[in-house]
Formats: sequence, C-alpha cells, structure tokens
Amino acid sequence: MPATLDLLHRQIDFESAVRHESNILRKLTYVPETRKVYAYLFEHTDDIQALTAHHLGVNRAQCVVSHWEEWIRGSFNVCIPVVVEGQNGQPNRTVLMRCPMAYRLGKDIGSVDEKIGCEVATYAWMQDNCPEIKIPDLLGFGFSDGRNFTHMAHRPLYVRILRLLRRCLCTILGFPVPSRYVCHSSAHSLNTGHLLLQRIEASDGEMLSTSWKEHIGDPVRRANLFKGLAHVTLSLARVPLPRIGSFTFRDDGTIALSNRPLTSTLAIMESYGTPRAIELNTTYASVEPYISDLLDYHDRRFLNQPNAIFNHVDGQRQMAQKILLRAIGHHFLPRDLRNGPYALRLTDLHQSNIFVDEMWRVTCLIDLEWVCSLPMDMIGAPYWLSGLGIDEIHGEALETYDSLRQEYMHIFREEEEALQRPQSSLRLSELMQSAWTDGRYWYYSCLTSFNAMYTIFPHILAKFHLSDLSNDAAGALSQFWDPDSEKALAKKLMDKEKYDEELRAKFGEPPKSNL
Repeated sequence: MPATLDLLHRQIDFESAVRHESNILRKLTYVPETRKVYAYLFEHTDDIQALTAHHLGVNRAQCVVSHWEEWIRGSFNVCIPVVVEGQNGQPNRTVLMRCPMAYRLGKDIGSVDEKIGCEVATYAWMQDNCPEIKIPDLLGFGFSDGRNFTHMAHRPLYVRILRLLRRCLCTILGFPVPSRYVCHSSAHSLNTGHLLLQRIEASDGEMLSTSWKEHIGDPVRRANLFKGLAHVTLSLARVPLPRIGSFTFRDDGTIALSNRPLTSTLAIMESYGTPRAIELNTTYASVEPYISDLLDYHDRRFLNQPNAIFNHVDGQRQMAQKILLRAIGHHFLPRDLRNGPYALRLTDLHQSNIFVDEMWRVTCLIDLEWVCSLPMDMIGAPYWLSGLGIDEIHGEALETYDSLRQEYMHIFREEEEALQRPQSSLRLSELMQSAWTDGRYWYYSCLTSFNAMYTIFPHILAKFHLSDLSNDAAGALSQFWDPDSEKALAKKLMDKEKYDEELRAKFGEPPKSNL
C-alpha cells in the first residue's frame, strides 16, 4: 500500500502530493509546528489562567482552563475555552483565549503583533461605528512582547471615569478618540499573543456551516440569510473611509487606518515564504498602486514557490496571464472610482464565521481578522453561495451562482432602500451590479485569490470574446513578463525537479530514473 503522510486535516500519498498545486513540503511541516504550539500553550496553562483572571478582574482560582482535547484549532489560531466559575449564585460562563499560530503568518518580524493589532482595532472600530452588528465581546488582549490591554468595563471605577472623560474631550477637540481598551500590565504573558473573547453559546445560534447543506434549498431561510448579510455589508459601508488599508491599535489606546490592507491571501502567501510586496504601515489613496502591488505579490509567489509550474508551457501560460492582467487593468478600473469610495470589508467571511438562528437570521459574526478598507466595487455577492470554490464556478455552476446572486441582489437593494440616507446618492448595489456586468468581479477575484487566478482567468477572457489563450500566444506574451523570462522558466523547472525529489524522499519513494 502506498505510503501516506499527515496533513492537518487529512492524509496524502505521493501521487496526489506531486500533482498538487500547493507546496506540500511546506504543508507537511504544519503538523509538527502545530504540535509545538499546543505544547507551548499546554506548558503555559498557568499563564492562560492568570491572564484570563487579569482581564476579567476575577480571582485566579475561578478560571479553569479546558483540557487540550477541547481546544479549537482554526487555520490561523488556537482557541482555548476557559470556564469562569460564578460566585454568589452567578452562573458559570465560558470565554475563549485565542492565540495566533505564528508559523501560519510568515517569517517576517512583527507578523503576529500586526495580525493582533489589526484584529483588535477592527473590534474597537465596529463597537463604536457599527453597534448594530453583533460580534463577540473582546474582553482583553495581549501582544507577543507582553503589552496587555483590558476593556475598561473590567477595570476599577476611576479608570472607567478617566477613559470616558478622555473619550469625550478628544471627541470635542477633534483629536483621535481612544478606544475602550486601557493598558493593563501583567507579570504573565504568552509569546503567541492572545485575544480573550466571549464565547458564542448555543442560545445565540449555531454556525451557518452546520446546516448549510440541509437548508440551502429553503427560500425562506435563504432570504433571511441574504437580508442579514446585506445588512452587515451596508452597515460597514455606511462609514466612508479615506484610504485602502487596515485599522491598527496604538499603544495610547487609539486606532488608526494606518496599516497595509492585511488579507488572508497575503498572510497565506507570506506563510509559504513569499517575500512581502506591501510593507507594514502602507496605505493607498488610490486604487491603481494597490492593484499593482497585488500583482507583484503574485509574481513573487510564482518565483518563490518551488512547484509553481508543472512544465515549460504551464510556466509560459502563467506568465502570460500575469502580463495580461496588468495590460488590461484599465478596462476594469473606472476612472471615477480610482480614488474611492472605500469601506470596511470582511474579506474572510464564510459559513463558519456566521452564526444564525433556526431560520437562518444572522445572530453574530466571529473571527474579525483580515478585515480591510477596500474599494466599494470590490464588494460582491459571496462566491460560496453556490456551495463551490470560486475556481469551480463555470458552465452550469456559473448559471446556478448567477441565479443566487440575482436573488441576493434583489434583497440587497430592498435593504439598501430601507437604510439609505436621503442625502446620499451612492448606491452600493449599483456598484456591485456594474462590477458584475463589466467583469470587474472576476478581475478582482483573480487578484485577491491565493491560487485560483488561473482557473478564474477564462471569465476575464470572455470580456474580450475569447475562451482561451493558444500556447503560441502565451509563449509570445510570456517574453514580456521579464527581460529574462526564459532564464526564469529554466530556474522554475529546476525548482520543480528538486521539489519532486524532496517529495520522493519524504514519502520513501525511489529516486526518479533518468533513463
């Protein structure tokens, strides 16, 4: 029987690994790296207990850290349930200590604290600007260097009064208004950093993913879901933002739109070793430079990933597609939208981040990481409404998705009309529809997807009445990707050969014969 090796969620054999477009050598490191994270957190259970008590202002003995088998592992974080025992007849409650896994965030210094800073700033911003959107309470948090902050509700009365006075004065004087989180030093820390969050209980709903397959065909539930999603999108878009970027948290308790637009796609690329193309604290006043830097990320990923191409023709086609995305960008980037408007967008919203009641009314959103200020015309009906990956939406699947998209847009327009301010002329629904009609939806999807660019690309070609690029055309275009394109291709083929040999060694396969 062929040898199999462990990935995080499944096993894989050599034949599947060598054909896979992802860097399986990198993914094979996830299991031991995850064990290291678990081992570290297990060894620091006392610190988790102490930090929970510290943020909540309770006795340490009241906090009981759950057994490691009850910990919840996501793509980027480990969530540790902590039971806080009630006193004086109060019921017990459970909170979550959420710790980033640094190995999933790239090797650059500061990646963990960047992620935490952006996420907690998003919580703080939404608390002040979109209170109608239900999100878990952020009770406190800490950075990897030991800086800790606690929600003022859990601090002494004089601290709460001082913070309220400062917030009022800054509002009156036009200074940056401090958030509700105050510095709260502790002798305990975790080198992973942490967020302490309210746990969403069963009475508050369940993950949409739990009942997705069972009820997606129910038009009533679907309409309730679409209405909730539309309400969230419109609430976030109600506050126009001046730049493309991410909010970040400052040591003085204020937040600022001053960090690069940190999406999950960027984090995944960097975790695979792609060098940064957008540095920290980079924001954009206009769309074109941002688009150019996204394309640069894809170029860097292509050069860095050892198995980026399968053969010479595949490499030429990938180069050609990147060249075309740069060349035709002006067809998809309207001049009147190049300087905005911008709005906050949940770039990683999916069925497991949405809590709903029995009839699919949205009750809560979780995981506010990877939230960015982006062009409003980047917002569209979620691709996962079709139940497929964005790279699978072709043919009949495209018709199915478009039918659901139209259903979503109908409800979106109704919600927009109900919420629209009389003095506002901007219609987000019109931007979304025009982006679908002229193909911008697919152009943006190419740029913001980690690995689906090449399967999405036919949607782009369709605008120009083409179904595919010939190999000859791809070969000619690839010459413009770099003055030394052929040299780059030769190196990529050598990278692929070396990668395959390393895979063979990992799986105990014999070396490839040169005969």
